[in-house]
Amino acid sequence: AYRHLWAWTPAAMREVLAFAVAQRLETEYARSLAAWRLDLDLLDDGTAIPLLDIRILGGFKILHRSTILLQAEELTPAQRELLCLLLSVPEFKLPQATIQLHFWPDSPPDTARAKLDTLVSRLRKTLARVLPADTVHYYLKREKGMIWLAHCRVDALEFLAAVDRGIRHLRLQECWQAGNAFTAAESLWRGEFAPGITGEDRVRACRGKLSRALSDLAFAWCDLLVRSDRLPKAVQVVEKALRDDPLNDRLYGLLYRLQGQSSALLARQVLKRFAAVLRAEDYPDDEIAELIAGIAADQPHEGEGPA
Repeated sequence: AYRHLWAWTPAAMREVLAFAVAQRLETEYARSLAAWRLDLDLLDDGTAIPLLDIRILGGFKILHRSTILLQAEELTPAQRELLCLLLSVPEFKLPQATIQLHFWPDSPPDTARAKLDTLVSRLRKTLARVLPADTVHYYLKREKGMIWLAHCRVDALEFLAAVDRGIRHLRLQECWQAGNAFTAAESLWRGEFAPGITGEDRVRACRGKLSRALSDLAFAWCDLLVRSDRLPKAVQVVEKALRDDPLNDRLYGLLYRLQGQSSALLARQVLKRFAAVLRAEDYPDDEIAELIAGIAADQPHEGEGPA
C-alpha cells in the first residue's frame, strides 16, 4: 500500500486519517499510516492516542513522542516484571488470576488479589507521573478480570515483523527489499528479551521465539551480504546471533564457512572456539568431537584452502 504522502502536513494527515477511521473507510490502512507516519493509534471514533514506545530488547525503556519517560531503574522489580509478563503474551493481555498465581503462588486468592490491586495501583501512579495528565487509562487497562497494555509499540514485535518481512521478500527474490528489512531488524536487536526476568514460562517462550528469529535473520541475510561483497558485515551478523545463542552449532557452521572464505586460520579458530564453549558447558569429549567434525566436514567455498 502507498505510504508516502508528499507535501501533507502532520496536522492534515491526522485529520484525514482520523476521519477515515471514524467513517469506516479503509480503517486498517488508515491506522497503519497513522502509526507509521504520526506515531498515533486511532480509536474507532477517530480519537488519536500517541503511541507508547516500549524497548525491551537488551534493557527496558518507555518512551512517549521520542522522549524517555521511564527506565528500568525507575520501576520497582515487581512493576518491571509485571510489564515484561504482559509484553510476552499476545495482545499484551493476561487474566488477573494468572498474574496472581505468577507472583503469589502460595497466597490465598483474596490475599493475592489485594496484593495485585496494590501492584497495579502503584504502577498506574508511576506511569501517571510521567505521562500527560489523565492519559494513563489509555495505556494500562483493567476490566472484567483482565489486565493489559494498549496503544503500545514494542521493539520485540517490530523485530519479529521485520525478520518475517525480509524472509518473505527473499522468497520472492526481492533482494533489495529483503536487505532493507533485515537491516531494520538488526538495528532493533540490542539484546535478549526482558533481561533479568527469570523463571516464567511465557517470558522464556518469547525469548526463545526471538532468538530463533535472530538465527533465521543470520542464515537468510548472510548469503545476500556475501553476494554483495560484504563479508565482514555477514560475520558481524552471525557473531551477534551467537552472543544470544552461544551453543548453536548451525551458527558456528555458518561462521566457519564465512571465515573460511578469507582465511583457513580464522576458520580453524571458529572450531577451537566452539569446542572451548562446549567444554565449558561440560559436554562429553565424544559429543564435542562429533559436533566439530560435522562442521568441519562442510568444506569452505570454492577457491578456499581447507580449514
